[in-house]
Amino acid sequence: MTVNKLDKVIEIQDSEFSLEDSNNKVNIYPFTCNNDNIIAGEFYFKPNNSRSRHCIMLASRFNRNSAEENGPFPGWFVQIVGNSLSIGVGNGKTWQSVVSSVEVVNNKWHHVAFSLNNNTKIGELYVNGILNMKNNITFRKPCQFLTVGALNMKGEFRFDGEISDIKIGNKLVEKKKEVIEVKSNDVNEYIEKSNEYLLKIKNNLENLSNDIESLKDVKKKITSWKYRGLQLDTSLLDTQIEDYIRKKSDFEKDTKDKAEKLSKLDYKINPIEDTIDRNNYIEFYKICLNNLKTDLDILNNAVNSLLKFKNLGVELGNSFKSIDEQKEEIISTIKEATEDLKIREIETFKMMEIIKLNEE
Repeated sequence: MTVNKLDKVIEIQDSEFSLEDSNNKVNIYPFTCNNDNIIAGEFYFKPNNSRSRHCIMLASRFNRNSAEENGPFPGWFVQIVGNSLSIGVGNGKTWQSVVSSVEVVNNKWHHVAFSLNNNTKIGELYVNGILNMKNNITFRKPCQFLTVGALNMKGEFRFDGEISDIKIGNKLVEKKKEVIEVKSNDVNEYIEKSNEYLLKIKNNLENLSNDIESLKDVKKKITSWKYRGLQLDTSLLDTQIEDYIRKKSDFEKDTKDKAEKLSKLDYKINPIEDTIDRNNYIEFYKICLNNLKTDLDILNNAVNSLLKFKNLGVELGNSFKSIDEQKEEIISTIKEATEDLKIREIETFKMMEIIKLNEE
């Protein structure tokens, strides 16, 4: 998954409950915390276009029988209303909420981290690293269950989308940024892996297009049978074909957008207008990564040149710091691109598997 660049990386320090993937199902899990006055959570989510305006991703309010064990107004739940994400908190008398200022965008991964503390009476909500908080907010102890994908097991306010890497504990911490010491060979390795992923993605998308064409051929045959008087319904097949085409189109658009971001970073370092064909976005992606590697070499050469002046006693201010920051941004971007492409390769395999299952 890829989340837009975070202002801060916030995570659970020691999780007492974790779930890797909700598998797009509503389910309930027992969990216990070692401190009833503090609750913290972290997860990623990706909402579908078809989600309802008001939906709930996580809730700790109801038991397996969808009954409140510790009412009235117990526990908490993380919800989306419109394009706004918030955490609702029951204090035993009424509902309160901490609302995020970050807009929820469909078909994009978002990271959420939250903390509720009855001792400090502070509620914190981070979405993609951006903090919103509220004072004088407390919660009534919920039952020791976590419902994932809806408010309760009745499926009320069901969430349509993906939820992953769920962690529950009692303390949030800011993840320390690693000091990046990456050699040229390491960067080359990232780019080589990226090129391998891009080739597999290209092949998988070509196979996916062929599979879609095969389904269209099936539809043509069925349509010809209808003309002969058979009563056949092709609406489900039409919906499947349209769904596969849409998913492929969304995937390609998102990949093009990622490549364009690489190009913008390249232009910031080396402002030369390019004439690269954006339509061939796989090749465009490769070129952008290689350009960033070239930019890294340019910055390294600049450092070597500046060192000569510094040795002569020339004052260079914060030049070295500025170059180091640019190098760090390039290396982080190349590494993140490699990780993102690995996930995208897996996504294309999944799309192909779905079509093959339906064909069978």
